[in-house]
Amino acid sequence: MRKLLFCMLGLAMTACAPRKAENVNNGSDELAMLVGTYTDGNSKGIYTFRFNQETGVATSLSSIEVLNPSYLIPSEDGKFVYAVSEMNDTTAALNAFSFDKETGKLSLLNRQPTMGADPCYVATNGKEVLTANY
Repeated sequence: MRKLLFCMLGLAMTACAPRKAENVNNGSDELAMLVGTYTDGNSKGIYTFRFNQETGVATSLSSIEVLNPSYLIPSEDGKFVYAVSEMNDTTAALNAFSFDKETGKLSLLNRQPTMGADPCYVATNGKEVLTANY
């Protein structure tokens, strides 16, 4: 069975949650990964990959530019992704994306300021989204 695994990498890996999806890869197990990075260097922000557990091959799917997405989480159904922009000024924000699980494409839906510096965590119950700041 094909599985989706959503992960975020910053300084350390956090917020990994397995998701089940229908078998579309001839019975092999695959993981889809969301990787968030700090953008001080050459990084765009969030990258998506497909990882084949049988072969060990990771295939890049897509990326999207967003400032310092240091923590992200998918919605329960996997159709949306919420990511903080960890900035230490008024540009700190929570970003909401639609997510196409098959192509790995993220599309920005909304960005709201967190009204505090350095957001480092995001959680959702499906109706509300909350952030925590340093």
